[in-house]
Amino acid sequence: MPRQPERDLEPLGPAHQPLVTLAVAFGLGIVVDRYAPVRAEIWWLTAAATLVVWCGVWRLRWIRTAAVLLLLATAGLGAARHHLHWSVFPIDDLGRAADETSRPIVLEAVALENPRRRPAPSATPLAVFQRGDQSELDVQVVAVRDGLAWRPMSGKAELAVEGHLLGVRAGDRLRIDAMYQRPQPPLNPGEFDFAARDRADRKLCRLWADHPDAVTLRQQGSSLRPRRLLGSIRDRGEVSLWRYVAPERAGLAAALVLGSREQLDRERLEPFFLTGMMHVLAISGMHLGILIGGVWLLLRTGLMQRRTAIWSAMLLAVFYAFLTGGQPPVVRAAILVVVLCIGRLAGKPAFAFNTLAAAALVVLAANPAELFNTGAQLSFLAFGVLVWIGPRVAAWRRLPEDPLDRLIAQTRPWPRRAARALATRVAQVVATSLAVWLAVLPLAMYRFHVVPPAAILLNLVLWIPVTAALFSGFGVVLLGELFPPLATLCGAVCDGSLAMLENVILHTQQMIDLHFWTPGPALWWVIGTYIALAACAAFPQWRPSRRWLAAAATVWLALGLAPPDSGFRRPASFAGESRLLHAAAATILPTTKAPEQVNCTFIAVGHGVSVLLEFPDGRTLLYDAGSLGPPTSGGRAIAAVLWSRGLRHLDAVVLSHADADHYNALPELLERFSVGVVYVSPLMFDHQTPG
Repeated sequence: MPRQPERDLEPLGPAHQPLVTLAVAFGLGIVVDRYAPVRAEIWWLTAAATLVVWCGVWRLRWIRTAAVLLLLATAGLGAARHHLHWSVFPIDDLGRAADETSRPIVLEAVALENPRRRPAPSATPLAVFQRGDQSELDVQVVAVRDGLAWRPMSGKAELAVEGHLLGVRAGDRLRIDAMYQRPQPPLNPGEFDFAARDRADRKLCRLWADHPDAVTLRQQGSSLRPRRLLGSIRDRGEVSLWRYVAPERAGLAAALVLGSREQLDRERLEPFFLTGMMHVLAISGMHLGILIGGVWLLLRTGLMQRRTAIWSAMLLAVFYAFLTGGQPPVVRAAILVVVLCIGRLAGKPAFAFNTLAAAALVVLAANPAELFNTGAQLSFLAFGVLVWIGPRVAAWRRLPEDPLDRLIAQTRPWPRRAARALATRVAQVVATSLAVWLAVLPLAMYRFHVVPPAAILLNLVLWIPVTAALFSGFGVVLLGELFPPLATLCGAVCDGSLAMLENVILHTQQMIDLHFWTPGPALWWVIGTYIALAACAAFPQWRPSRRWLAAAATVWLALGLAPPDSGFRRPASFAGESRLLHAAAATILPTTKAPEQVNCTFIAVGHGVSVLLEFPDGRTLLYDAGSLGPPTSGGRAIAAVLWSRGLRHLDAVVLSHADADHYNALPELLERFSVGVVYVSPLMFDHQTPG
């Protein structure tokens, strides 16, 4: 019987990867409960009733109806899990007694982690107050002092202490004299919601103390607690990195290997952010993939048998996920590694999207609020694109199908074959990097308001120093106290690799400065974009022709470039202030026609002033730009309002006088927006101050 010609494999549909559909249904249930919350009991009863009906329908072999019912039950479970995590807190949770007014409190709590030390920001004359070093840690409240008596209390909280908090480890029982307050929701449109972030971690209040003496150790925790053991390993690893890596780059090494970015100030992180390389310093699946891949190749050289090497890779993946804090990106990668290893042990293949969906279900079951976390969204999105484009890019390496062309290609001189293989490999990496960059761009524009094209080529250039720094840094963590000579060698390799990495990023950011600030697209456009991309990937048979696809993409991009809606009601204008500001604006920006209405927005910057004027002819004026806090906080608040209005340009900025809380945010704005002219009072520079 003649042999049948081989055919390309068709993409596997939902029937072969059912967990994808279940993960989507679970996520939809979470979204429904976030924006239309219902009591958890109702969600549980709905899911249970749907499952009962599903059992009967399944027995009747009504497959499609049973599938729909199963998805509805999964959505109900997702909604119930989210409601319990997001909306249900114990009656004695400390956060229930907190409000937006800070109050003193004396309490006892158990440390959930070792303190994180955050260095003081770089000194700047624009800051009214210079903040010193801080220590931060999460605590579990146990009791609160009520007069002379103690009464039980619960709830998680984040504690910030001025100075270095020494002698505290995870599991220790502490007595804390501090101030407590509920996290403040965003006061301006477009601002990051820190209160929602804390609530996602089930923290309804924050604590802060002015001195480390306000925290006293009442009882040491057990040395056998997993968090205490992991915290000790992590702290020793950081000490080893600071010992064997040059001090200028030890903080980078700790961020790359252990995810400890607290030692890096904003000026150090800014070049990574503007070049689109922040993912290098955020522990993710990339780090775990590089580490596991290298260890797997090492173990398969003959050091271990195949089965033992697989178990070692699984254990290393789980250990590294816990060591780096259990963030969703690395948890997702660890689950993928475990599933793939189990598949190899069982001799069965694991479908990539099915495995990715399993990781998503585990992450969302543990913390449903991660569905709204930008870091988790970017991680799963980037890996999904890699899974989809990987087989298509790998096909470029195949030899020609025609036997004669294949023979000709194999008989060419080896230098030509090597050059062609290298060119193909480079093209694959560039195409993959471009695909991931384009896929995450809408979300990055919406969340971070920056477009960094340099990341496409930097990912190609910097993967070698990143890999070398990661392996050598991990070697320092493991060998720092066991084999100092080898740790010294690993430290030198890590230091050199990080120096190359940082120098390339700094030179790229300074010489090319290829990044663009943008208000970003509207949320509905971002959601629609990803729904369309997911539909095209999941159902290629429904994909329109290339001509119609190009036309639809052009129209859709044109809609996305339109200014986004703010989603907030504009504040009511105050008659007196508006008339005064309008009179000043009319003098500075005379118009041929008297304006009918001026929109006046008073921006919340804390102790400070900033007012945005928008004229009917489209011109804009900003009156003062400053805050008593750090210049970055005031600048971000003002920038959030401007971006929410779809603004990229200010026609004029007026600075009233030389108090820092009226002007110190202006440098931040000048980096992000174009400004026509800045007007100052004649008395502005009468008294020369450093600011």
